Amino acid sequence: MKPIRKDEQEYLREYIKDKFRDKRSALESDREIEVEQQAKKNYKKFVNTLKISQMQKEIVKLEKDYEDFKLQKEKIELRKHMKLSEAVNKLKDHFNKWKNIRRWEHSPDFSNYDGTSIKTEAIDKFVNEVLLEETRKAYDNSNKGKAIKELDAQRESCENALYSGSSLGSVRQYIHNVLTKAKIEDAMPNQLMIENK
Repeated sequence: MKPIRKDEQEYLREYIKDKFRDKRSALESDREIEVEQQAKKNYKKFVNTLKISQMQKEIVKLEKDYEDFKLQKEKIELRKHMKLSEAVNKLKDHFNKWKNIRRWEHSPDFSNYDGTSIKTEAIDKFVNEVLLEETRKAYDNSNKGKAIKELDAQRESCENALYSGSSLGSVRQYIHNVLTKAKIEDAMPNQLMIENK
């Protein structure tokens, strides 16, 4: 048995990487399209699950009230801004609890760069961001999402075969079988990889 030469091994490693990257990219594109569509359908249900509808309405109402009276006395402006800030902080605390439980990547931040005004449209943006995360997790745990995990496992199996110490012919046949099972076209001619006897 003749072990795989280093240059053959490197070529196969790159070949495997390219093949699986292309297939994974196609699967991920399909996933993102479906995740975005499903997220739009699930928006109202997601907001109800988070139990934030009333908090959002209250913040929108308090913001409007704040803007209406902004030009009045400084004392009134300050008092209303404090109420709004308290409501936003309550919502942020609520979101942070969910973030810790669900391990979201995004963090709630609804104030501008100087921290003095509130961006209520950022609430909806944040809800949509975490809804996409949740929908992506659900997709990844579905049968369709398992295809990506299975594809990664097959790629890893091919890469492990490269370093198994087996002959070039047997490794090449193994890679061919895995690519075929993964429904990935194997364009490398087998006769080019046959060992010299």
